[in-house]
Amino acid sequence: MLIDIDRIVVNDRIRKDFGDIEALADDIRTNGLINQPTINKNYVLLAGERRLRACKLLGWSQIEVHMIDTRDEAHDLAVEMSENNMRCNFTGSELAAGIRRQMELESAKARERQTLGETLPEGSGGRARDKAGEHFGISGKQAQKVMFVDEHRDLLDPADFADWDEGRLSTNKAFQRIKAAQAKAEQERDAARAEVATVRRVGDKLKSDLEQAWRILVRVIGEYLDKPDYRALFGFSPELEEMILHRPDYSTLLPVCRLDIFLNEETGEFKFCEFNTDGSSAMNENAELYRTYRDTLLYSQMN
Repeated sequence: MLIDIDRIVVNDRIRKDFGDIEALADDIRTNGLINQPTINKNYVLLAGERRLRACKLLGWSQIEVHMIDTRDEAHDLAVEMSENNMRCNFTGSELAAGIRRQMELESAKARERQTLGETLPEGSGGRARDKAGEHFGISGKQAQKVMFVDEHRDLLDPADFADWDEGRLSTNKAFQRIKAAQAKAEQERDAARAEVATVRRVGDKLKSDLEQAWRILVRVIGEYLDKPDYRALFGFSPELEEMILHRPDYSTLLPVCRLDIFLNEETGEFKFCEFNTDGSSAMNENAELYRTYRDTLLYSQMN
């Protein structure tokens, strides 16, 4: 119903903080009065004092209101408390979606103004993010944080995201926790990259040293096989020497070699501690491998 705005009686009410009335007035000027203030049959205001103040600021002489028939003063208070306590605010993710949509609208308006040859005056707050934040009663920087938290929800503990989405965790705290998670992840990536670099460095050095060791061992074997005076330096028994001098049909003098090392995992440095070729250990391992293969279906089919 439409009544004179001055007929509405405003008694001592619970709400004392009315926030930014000018911003609300601007919204009403642009979008109209979406929700009407509520009064009782005596024209006493029950809900909507912020809207009433904004409409008065706009100079309205009349206003649409919703009148209800309350039983008594206790009922009046119950309506006032219910209107404020039971209001369902946007969730964090809903607010983020609204900011993005408003930014799209602001960007479209800016493009239209540019098409018409208009320019925004310096300091006018023409950035889409700032305009979108202003639309929702927050700063552009805070609007950016809201979108950041929503976009990086996977870096928050699910319980923390639920608390932020439902208003129990502030945007600033959620933002800080995500930044901390990003910093931790970056540290872990740096550590992984350093570990990979160490492995590559150690691997390259080990490869180089093993190739050098192989060349030395091949030379020693060759000297042993070809020079009796060199063989004498080793002092092996005649039986062992006879076995060593047996020439198997290998394409190289050193077909198999196991080199044991001590590796310092912190520095990547290593030292050789033992060389093994066709000793008893390798022979036993070969025998065990042969028995394993011999009992397979594939081996029996190949023979």
